[in-house]
Amino acid sequence: MLISNLSMRDGKPARGSSFATIPICNYAFEQMGKRTGAYEPVFSDDIEMFRPEKIKQFDAICFLNTVGVLFEDPELKKSLLGFIAGGKGFVGIHDAVATFVQYPKYDQWPAFGQMVGATENGGHPWNGEAMTIRIDDPASPLNAAFQGREFQIADQAFHFSLVGGICG
Repeated sequence: MLISNLSMRDGKPARGSSFATIPICNYAFEQMGKRTGAYEPVFSDDIEMFRPEKIKQFDAICFLNTVGVLFEDPELKKSLLGFIAGGKGFVGIHDAVATFVQYPKYDQWPAFGQMVGATENGGHPWNGEAMTIRIDDPASPLNAAFQGREFQIADQAFHFSLVGGICG
């Protein structure tokens, strides 16, 4: 699995809002891969890894706290979308929803927003406030641990815009 932590601002590498967590997150992914044997992590922020001849070696890609417009090269965009359309995996964690967007324009690559289900639009105005999580589908195995009960968390929540096509 290719794991990228790349953050870009105005076409240059930058420190995203979750920069300090990256070493810990990378360590966690490395350990999960070792302990489960489910994947071998390859950590790289080199956009050349998205070229068709390089990306094909992976079964999945993880955008782990990526932020901003990582690349504008049409070949790289086509390669990433083709990778997913061809049945390969994609994992986006936390800031990944703020990938291929940059204030003040949040819809710079709508196809990426369709792929992840939404586009970050307006940052994360909720930053540590208590939020109530309601379980809409208590029968789902993913929600079984909550036994249908609401619960509160304090977290950083993003503001999203749904993208046409698969999202709305």
